[in-house]
Amino acid sequence: MMTSKLNVDNLIERLLEAREVPISEKFDQISDDEIKFLCEKSKEIFLSQPVLLELQAPINIC
Repeated sequence: MMTSKLNVDNLIERLLEAREVPISEKFDQISDDEIKFLCEKSKEIFLSQPVLLELQAPINIC
């Protein structure tokens, strides 16, 4: 698996650039390991965040 020294900003930039590339070329730009690493790290970050939102009344829900 990838090391934690993966340049996440570069990986996100390449993912965004992949929107402009024909589908036949997309899979050569980003490895499976990079995508798995990004998903695992994202999951860790989301799970570390508090689920409870501290809100104050009154609240309008539209």
